[in-house]
Amino acid sequence: MRRCIGCRQTAGVDALLRITCTDGHRLAVGRHLPGRGAWLCDGSGPCLEAAVRSRAFGRALRCEPEPGAVEALVTELAWPAA
Repeated sequence: MRRCIGCRQTAGVDALLRITCTDGHRLAVGRHLPGRGAWLCDGSGPCLEAAVRSRAFGRALRCEPEPGAVEALVTELAWPAA
């Protein structure tokens, strides 16, 4: 069980998407990437928006993503808002 950093609900790993911070402070999506991970409800635009709004990525990953990394992740995922 993991907790979504957007809505704060717990779910199994099959229902969540894992985000990591790479060595270059970019955000990458992948369940088996090395490093600390942050979890988001898979396909949930509102969870992604809540995580961006509350700056949850930096806290959850314990690293400060490079400028534009969060916006690049939002573009990459391209989930509907609601």
